[in-house]
Amino acid sequence: MRKFLYTLLALALFASPAFAQVTPQAGPYSTVGGVATLSAASTTGNTALPATVIPFGAITVYNTGSVNAFVAMGVDNTVTATTSSIPVPAGVAVTFYAGAASTYIAYITASSTATLFLWQANGPIAFVK
Repeated sequence: MRKFLYTLLALALFASPAFAQVTPQAGPYSTVGGVATLSAASTTGNTALPATVIPFGAITVYNTGSVNAFVAMGVDNTVTATTSSIPVPAGVAVTFYAGAASTYIAYITASSTATLFLWQANGPIAFVK
């Protein structure tokens, strides 16, 4: 009987929520240059990247809007985006390599507006779902 009670006690301890909790750990990378907030509309806009591309060429753009957005990379503030540029679907984050010379990103929507968040990291490309 005593062995049975010890077994129940052990199972109760291991099944408790405190035992199952895991402390989240930071990834092996961090955001570089902060997060830029972009307001995309039906006319093209552009902004400088938050950090120097080399060695941080992985760019993630998250579209919080309800319409698709499109982005293009460039070397200065004359870069423009069209609806044929890299698509960033509504509610989706897209990660891509910006290219060594890129210092600006342009953005546009086919209609309406969308808020985009842009960041760079000092680690591997993170695929966000």
